Amino acid sequence: MRSSNAQVYIIGCFAAIGGLLFGYDIGVISGVLTIRDFITTFGDQDDVQRQTLRDETTGSIVGILQAGCFIGALCAGQAAG
Repeated sequence: MRSSNAQVYIIGCFAAIGGLLFGYDIGVISGVLTIRDFITTFGDQDDVQRQTLRDETTGSIVGILQAGCFIGALCAGQAAG
């Protein structure tokens, strides 16, 4: 009985660390999306001649991050099992 409690705590710690890293990644991506050089390089001109990121570009960047997390989770599951 004692080892199963330890196993629950270990699994909970891994889940918490995963959530922490996921939030950190989202924070990093949101920071990158606001950097002026990034917007100048990958952005488009809007109606008032400002460089902005289109919604499609922002969505694609965030979506690729989510897809990478999904593929990484699948690979980690295979490696663990």
